[in-house]
Amino acid sequence: MKSSMNSIEKGLFVLESLTEFDFPVSLKVLTQRTRLPKPTLYRILQTLVRTEYVTQESDQGHYAISPKLAEIGSSQRHSALKEAVLPRMERLYHAFAETVNLGVLVGTNVQYLHVLETEKSLRWIVRPGAQDAYYCTALGRAIAAFLPHEAQERLLVQGKLERRTPKTPSDVEHLKRILRQARDNGWALDDEENAVGVVCFAAPLFRKGTPVAAVSISVPKSRLTPALKSEIVQALESLDKDLPTSLAYR
Repeated sequence: MKSSMNSIEKGLFVLESLTEFDFPVSLKVLTQRTRLPKPTLYRILQTLVRTEYVTQESDQGHYAISPKLAEIGSSQRHSALKEAVLPRMERLYHAFAETVNLGVLVGTNVQYLHVLETEKSLRWIVRPGAQDAYYCTALGRAIAAFLPHEAQERLLVQGKLERRTPKTPSDVEHLKRILRQARDNGWALDDEENAVGVVCFAAPLFRKGTPVAAVSISVPKSRLTPALKSEIVQALESLDKDLPTSLAYR
């Protein structure tokens, strides 16, 4: 029994160590972090991969917390995040009466955690829990643009850039330019690159200097005037982007 408990404790320790990273990490990095013997750590990771609590990239073999495990612990974590961000979302919603979204990066997708939907008849409907590719959404770009260089590089080489619309970027160099522009601006733009007829603006939210979420405003292209665009950009630039350091969020 003691041996079994030791194995369980080691497995939980490995999972806890993985949650400290916002990007897939190598066996070498995890060995340094956990100080477990590499063969032992490898066996634990393979067990976690088989049970779908950890994912392993097919190309570089890096490890990350799986959506399955993230979902198990998401309720409380996301509840705290939503509670912290909701007042800011409500201010944006009352200022523009357009749809306001809160999202986080999950692998190569952005997951919508909370949505304040416009009451106007023409609108882009997204349900909480839904996911979109990070590279063609303002939410995903706002987070990706501010990731540490190594994490961003890994994200850029994961998966194919599939066209969602004629405007969706289809090569990594183009996407890199988009992310550099978003970082320079402090906000990200999706101009009909995820859905035809919809433009989104997003700003990142940081915890201890790390981008962990983003808030966006979605506007039908037909309603987006130059004046409205300028007002939205100003609102996002002045948005409080810092989350409480006490926020229990990975």
